[in-house]
Amino acid sequence: MDEQRLLTWFEQIEGRISQTFIPGTHQYAMRTALLTEMQTALESVFPPSHTVLRRWEDVRSRESQALQNDHGSRLEFAQDELIAIFRVAHRLLRRDTLTGSRMAYARRPLYNASTKQRLW
Repeated sequence: MDEQRLLTWFEQIEGRISQTFIPGTHQYAMRTALLTEMQTALESVFPPSHTVLRRWEDVRSRESQALQNDHGSRLEFAQDELIAIFRVAHRLLRRDTLTGSRMAYARRPLYNASTKQRLW
């Protein structure tokens, strides 16, 4: 997947955030689906050692704990953090694309996790 297609994908995901994370609503299935797509997008760009993915994993762990302990406010806080991390990654991607710099972290092939088939 080339950088422009990645950027378009990130923009499409970002456009759905405000429709999915509406304060006071509990659209858990929709939120889970979007968070999963956000994680997939991040993993397609950044290597596991990158700060973006390390922070993402830390917050996903806290999100999971909040769900298990039924702490709604902690869950919303964790999900707000996940959105912020995704937006930072999106800015990094945009910056690299707009400045013309090649993203070294985006050069690894993208694989379909279930089939292990290379997508690009």
